[in-house]
Amino acid sequence: MTSEKTFYKIEKRQDQKPSALRRSGFIPGVIYGGRLESGQPIQISRQVAADLLKNNTKSSVIDVDLDGDKGSVIVREVQRHGSTGDILHIDLQAVRKDEILTLEVPLVILGEEELAHRRLIVNQNLSQIQIKGPADRIPETITLDLTGRMPDEKPLAGDIELAEGVELVTPADELLVTISESRMSQDLEQLEEAAPEPETAPTEAQSGDIAPEA
Repeated sequence: MTSEKTFYKIEKRQDQKPSALRRSGFIPGVIYGGRLESGQPIQISRQVAADLLKNNTKSSVIDVDLDGDKGSVIVREVQRHGSTGDILHIDLQAVRKDEILTLEVPLVILGEEELAHRRLIVNQNLSQIQIKGPADRIPETITLDLTGRMPDEKPLAGDIELAEGVELVTPADELLVTISESRMSQDLEQLEEAAPEPETAPTEAQSGDIAPEA
């Protein structure tokens, strides 16, 4: 039994000021692309907007219902309040599932705990990977598992395996992460190397003591 597809409900916006919309519990936005010749002003309930952004990334192809007209979109831009982080405005782009898109996909690093146990530190050089392909084949995230990796290994963007029909736009020689030994680990090694050899405890014969006669 297949699960029912989830459509996020959005509405065409009437001539209402954005500030008034926000006070009434809605987030103003714009949807453009697809069959729309110009941007269509929209409004999304604050809860729906929060769920949409929580459950999707900027590379997700999202199913929406615009006043009964169902289709797919991607999130192009989200404006937030500088102090509170509240959502102020959302820009959506209408897309077809087979449309060729170039998107930034978040890079998710796995295995950092295992490296930490071996006193290794991970520095992430890239947080996103740019790829190009059909909208329905672009992943929401790209994972890089570092379990068992050593400091001399240098994972590159070109090492990432992508689905058929999807190509890498980020230069293949871009370094994804660097792995290095922690400073504490290096200091411990230096201390161990500099520590003097333990002296051998003298035996009774070496001590010079003469056993008393019976």
